[in-house]
Amino acid sequence: MLTDADIVAEAPAGSNRLPDLAQARTQARRAYLALRDRILVGALPPLARLKIVDLAAELDISPGAVREALSQLTTDKLVEAQEQRGFRVAPISLEELDDLTQTRIQIESLALRQAIERGDDAWEADLRAAHQAMEAVASGLGGAQGALRHARFHDALVSGCGSPSLMRVRSGLYDLAERYRAFALHGAPTRRPVADEHAAIAAAALSRQPDVAVAAMVHHISFTARLVREALNVTAAAG
Repeated sequence: MLTDADIVAEAPAGSNRLPDLAQARTQARRAYLALRDRILVGALPPLARLKIVDLAAELDISPGAVREALSQLTTDKLVEAQEQRGFRVAPISLEELDDLTQTRIQIESLALRQAIERGDDAWEADLRAAHQAMEAVASGLGGAQGALRHARFHDALVSGCGSPSLMRVRSGLYDLAERYRAFALHGAPTRRPVADEHAAIAAAALSRQPDVAVAAMVHHISFTARLVREALNVTAAAG
């Protein structure tokens, strides 16, 4: 967390008044969200160096706020802190991909089953709205807007599960996996009927068919993992 010592260090020379603590923490939150979004959509690729001074100037915020954001992203496993070398975007690997894929399948399946069992009319309406909003993105699921609406759809699918703890675990796994999806979007040669996949999951969930919905979700996640593998192989061959 941002400490008072960090804020004191950033006070203007000769100033007797500390910067407002709430404002400093707001800056750190803004930096966190901006950097997180860039990492998740691939704008900051795996292993990219993250220089605090450069990022502070680019985001027009204090270096301390950037440092706090990077520390939080390190906790989230999206950034690595290297001794004497600063920060970099966390690497990706086939081993992590396989682990993420299998764990996500288990968690997403559990959350989706519970959402179908417990979800009310408000959950159905929210899911329909999220699906329509995602399908309306003209540029598909690439870029910040597409990624946001894609995440919103997947959140809505399981939001009726009734378990905040399960939702927190699921959200962290989704963010880690989203980096891989962005990598596949940019580098996999195979194309997919992703709109049909989403429609199949939503239709099964809304018609309260948990087995069908879960099977469609498993196919969806597994297909993404396959495309990531293709993209990694293309990158390895080119390098």
